[in-house]
Amino acid sequence: MVPDFAAGGILQFINPEGTIGGNIGFAVDHLFKPDVSFLSTGTAAFPRKWIGHADVIFSSGPGGSPAGMYSGAASDPLRIQVGALYQNQGETNCLEAGLNLQKFNIYIGGWYKSTLTGLVNSSIVLLAGYKYRFYEGMSLGFIYSYDLQVSGALQGTGGAHEISLVLEFENASILGGGGRRGGGGFVPGGGGRRYGGPMECPTFY
Repeated sequence: MVPDFAAGGILQFINPEGTIGGNIGFAVDHLFKPDVSFLSTGTAAFPRKWIGHADVIFSSGPGGSPAGMYSGAASDPLRIQVGALYQNQGETNCLEAGLNLQKFNIYIGGWYKSTLTGLVNSSIVLLAGYKYRFYEGMSLGFIYSYDLQVSGALQGTGGAHEISLVLEFENASILGGGGRRGGGGFVPGGGGRRYGGPMECPTFY
């Protein structure tokens, strides 16, 4: 057993009208490249893993923060999310990019994933979901996704199915200061996060 460390950061933004928002982030895993060799006579440094991601969410009108989830009312605008995720570790590079759409509590999306080095494997992911608010500040999300390999060694294998259940507590807080809709966070129709308030958790589910 060896100690391992990671670091990262995220920048969130939103326009004064509350119709465009998003996140830009990065992370580094295995900062000091720990030795994971099983033999005392040899060394095997774990390579650092670099991660960069960005997304922008466009809303067709005001009515809440583009980075959060609406209540499903008839006045909720259409939201479109465009995002990308890049990962590098050693000689391996991976890229994911896609588009999500959400209206009311219905969620659909499509993403493309590919390894950029070595034996290139590419896949297309289609997903759909629904979020049900069963109590004030609490909701349950159901998401189904289908991963279809379009190139590489697994092409033609039939793809993979995945089902996710997400239980969300919107007003819960571990460090204090309120949750997503608490005493801080993005202000609907305002200029972003209140000074000194908690950051809003990036989500589109």
